Amino acid sequence: MGATSWVRITFPNVITAGRLLNEFFARGLVNHADTYLITAEEALLTDEAVRSYRQAVRRTWPIGIRTRGAVSAKNNARKSAERVIRPMVQRIRVDLRIDAESKIAIGLKTAKKRRRRIAPSESVSMLSSLRRAPA
Repeated sequence: MGATSWVRITFPNVITAGRLLNEFFARGLVNHADTYLITAEEALLTDEAVRSYRQAVRRTWPIGIRTRGAVSAKNNARKSAERVIRPMVQRIRVDLRIDAESKIAIGLKTAKKRRRRIAPSESVSMLSSLRRAPA
C-alpha cells in the first residue's frame, strides 16, 4: 500500500461532537437552514468553523512535515469548531419539530426509544426455600 493511499484512507474528515460529523453536516445546514430551524448566519458560522478545521488538518499532513505550531493550530481550530457545533447538534437532536429523516440526512442519529417502565406487581410473590432440617 503506497503512501498516498494510506493518507487517503486515514485522512480525518471529521469533527467529534458527541459523534463524528463532517463537512456533509455543515453543507446540509447551509443548504437547508430553514429545515433545521436555524438562521443562515448560524449555518455559515458552522460551515466556516468546519472549513477552518479542515484547513488546519491539511497543514498537519503528512506526518513527516508537521510542526508543533501546526498541530497547536489544528487543536485550537478543532476546539473552536466543537464550541460552535456541539450546541447546534444538541439543539437539532432534541427539537421535535424537525423530523427524523432530516436529522439522519445530516448524520445525526435519532433518539433511541426508551424502554417502557414496567409497573411493580400488585402482589408480592413468595419465595420458598427448600432446606433440609438438621438431622
